[in-house]
Amino acid sequence: MSELPTGHLLVLGGTGSGKTVTAKGIVEQLLDEHRHVCIVDPTGVWNGLRTMADGEAPGYPIPIFGGLHADLPIAHHQGEAIGKLIAEGMSAILDVSQMDSTEQQRFVADLVAALRKHKPRSLFHFVVDEADEFAPQTSPSAAGEAAMRQLEWMAKRGRTFGYALLAITQRPADIAKSVISQVETVVAHRLVAPNDQNALKAWLKAHADKETLDRVMASLPGLATGERWFYSPTAGVLEHGVSPMPKTFDSSRAPEPGETLAEPKTLAEIDLGAIRAALAEPEDETSDESGTVSAVSDEVERLRGEIIGLQGTATRHARQSEGWQQRARSLEIRLQAVRDALDAPASAETESLTETVVIPRQAEVPPSAERPVREKAGVTAGETATDISKPQQKVLDAIAWWGAFGIRAPSVEQVAFIAGYSPGSGGFNNLRGKLRSAGLIEYPSGGAVALTDEGGAVAIGPQTPPTRAAFHAAIRAKLSDPQWRMIAPLIAAYPGALAVDDLADAAGYSAGSGGFNNLRGKLRTLGLIDYPSRGQVRLENWMMP
Repeated sequence: MSELPTGHLLVLGGTGSGKTVTAKGIVEQLLDEHRHVCIVDPTGVWNGLRTMADGEAPGYPIPIFGGLHADLPIAHHQGEAIGKLIAEGMSAILDVSQMDSTEQQRFVADLVAALRKHKPRSLFHFVVDEADEFAPQTSPSAAGEAAMRQLEWMAKRGRTFGYALLAITQRPADIAKSVISQVETVVAHRLVAPNDQNALKAWLKAHADKETLDRVMASLPGLATGERWFYSPTAGVLEHGVSPMPKTFDSSRAPEPGETLAEPKTLAEIDLGAIRAALAEPEDETSDESGTVSAVSDEVERLRGEIIGLQGTATRHARQSEGWQQRARSLEIRLQAVRDALDAPASAETESLTETVVIPRQAEVPPSAERPVREKAGVTAGETATDISKPQQKVLDAIAWWGAFGIRAPSVEQVAFIAGYSPGSGGFNNLRGKLRSAGLIEYPSGGAVALTDEGGAVAIGPQTPPTRAAFHAAIRAKLSDPQWRMIAPLIAAYPGALAVDDLADAAGYSAGSGGFNNLRGKLRTLGLIDYPSRGQVRLENWMMP
């Protein structure tokens, strides 16, 4: 394959047939030609592009979003934000392997919708591994159908707008015929299953003469690993050969019995600062003057209540009173700073909210519960203070809030909800990036976030008993009355789902009204509900700890 086609391409073959090796070789050639490429990776095997085959030399400087090798984490509701960033010209690997099937489909549907809206400026190659997951012939969920419709559009009409789809699958029989029918080039590896052979045969009947069809189909079950047919009727090319191994690290190789696969030692460097800056959005507290004043007022009341609670705790626990009183004094300092901001002229309010608040480390926990401080960049074992902005403190406090309910590593969506952010917003992602760089938070698993020892030392948790009733009361306080009218019946129905019409009736709405649909959309954006199948609404599992 000395010259790559610019149209839609399908790479197919059974497990172990060599299709991933072929697909990676194609992507390497695209990157060598400085093409614009985005890879959707549901299996977590494409990270090897970042280093050369020996693992010692850097590979392609292509950022990895999500998965176990992430430069930056992603969540299933961030498809739109990532799509906008990629449309501006960034090539990327989107590792969705830590999401479940429905989350993967939702992410891809939003991603392609954003790409269509913002349109890449040059020929754009969209690589989808395990494409049958995103463009199935029959979809079991609303998310799957949405993903299928977006890929169907790209296959049917995307070529006109500069989109080139590269779909990879081991089950061509499971891919929507409306997608396969638009493919202009096929790379076929070994296929044994009759249904999958028939899917390729149907495509060849429409694009090849009988001699070509017979040659390919007769050899298909016996092709060796790596052996493939390359057929492009538009280019007039029929080629039978063996795909060479990629020049980058083989991160898709299955281990032998008893073998532990090595990790690459050297990766191509990525400018994460530029990526975070591109994702950043203005923070909610500085959006306008009235919102700023309201935020400050809420903070005054929250801090006042916590001070009263801490003072009462100090009285009941005389032996620990000194530590608690120190913490209360630090909160008094913060409270005074907020009052000063509220009393300051309007022109100074935004500045006062974004300046750093200094919190004495020793005042954050009682002496009996002090946490050790690990030496890190910017946080060393002899310090007595940590500089944290108010928005950053909100995120830390939100993680601690979940900890009070026994959830030590909440999801990104859970933290964003309690902190008052949209989970997919650039502003929230930027805050998380800064906190991670400062060593205050960490990501113990895909989509989850936790406090480090340093973060736990400055985070302020709630004084709330860890019961489900208290949990829902706290959630209720963060929702509007119409939103709660929709959530309450879903709590009662959990773990089942409600039909859209039944939910509308229970909440006092007409199912087809704009108000009802807007509420559903907002609750889904917040990560509180999802659509497990067409016409059904279900509470997300994290709402029922």
